[in-house]
Amino acid sequence: QSLDVTKRFGMPAKAVSLLMEALLVRGTRIGGRRRKRRSLDRIRFCQVGPSGVECFLTFLGIHPEVIPRVICLDSNWLENRGCEFLAEMLRRTNVKGKTIPFPVEEIHLRNEGMERRGLQLLVTALAERRTPLETLVLEHNCGIGGSKGMMVIADAFQHNPDAIPSNLCLSGNRMGPRGLGSLGRVLAQRKFPLEELRLENNCLCDESVKEFADAFRERPANVPKRLILDGNRFEEEGFLRLLGLIAKRDCPLETLDMNYIIMDNDRDDGNNNNNNNNNN
Repeated sequence: QSLDVTKRFGMPAKAVSLLMEALLVRGTRIGGRRRKRRSLDRIRFCQVGPSGVECFLTFLGIHPEVIPRVICLDSNWLENRGCEFLAEMLRRTNVKGKTIPFPVEEIHLRNEGMERRGLQLLVTALAERRTPLETLVLEHNCGIGGSKGMMVIADAFQHNPDAIPSNLCLSGNRMGPRGLGSLGRVLAQRKFPLEELRLENNCLCDESVKEFADAFRERPANVPKRLILDGNRFEEEGFLRLLGLIAKRDCPLETLDMNYIIMDNDRDDGNNNNNNNNNN
C-alpha cells in the first residue's frame, strides 16, 4: 500500500501524470461500487525533481480521491514554487462544504531547500485547514532556520494554534532563541499539548532552552508529551530551567530524550583531561 519513486531526478511530468492516472483507475469503481478505502497509504518522491513533484501535487488537487494518508517529499529541491503547489493542493482539498473522505494526515519534507517564502505559503495553508494534520516533518531545510523561520511558523498559527499538527518535527534547522520562544508561546495556547515535538540537532543553546521553558511558565499543562532534544548544546542554567518546568505537577511530559547533549562543563572537563594526559 505504498509507492516509492526514488532517484529519478528530472522525471518528466508526463511520466508522473501517467503514473497518477494509473492510481486513479486503481481506485475507481469495482463491481459498480467505489472502494471504501484510499488508493494508497503512502507515496514518497525522493530526488525526482521539482517539475515531477509539481505535477504530482497538481494531480492530487484535482483528484483528491487518490490522496494518500502520508506524503513524503525528500531532496526534490522544491523551493518556493514547489511549496506553492503543495499549499494549493491543501487549499483545494479544504473547500468549504466539500467533503474529502480520506484527507492527507502526514506530510514529510526533508532536504527540500525550502526558503522562508515557501515556508510561509505552506504553514498559512495548514493554519486554514479544518482538519489538522497528524504529523508535519520539516527536517534539514536550512532556509527556514534561525529565529525568523520559526517566527514565520508561530505567526501563521497564532490565531489557530490547534491547527498545529500533533506530531511536529523541526530537526536540523539551526533555530534561534527568539524563534523557539515564539513557537513555544503559540504551543502554550493550544487546548491540548502536542503528542511529540522533535528539535534534535538544532544547535540549541542555553538561551534557546530558557526561552522555550519560559513560554510554558504560565501553562505547563501544554508542554508536549514527548520532547526530543538530542544532539543540541546548552549549559547547566538552561538544563535546570527545563527541569524546573517538567517538575511541575500538571506538566504532561512523558518522554524527554537528551542524548548527545554537549555542555560547556563537558567540554572543559575534556580539555582538562587532555592537558593532564599531556603533562603526564
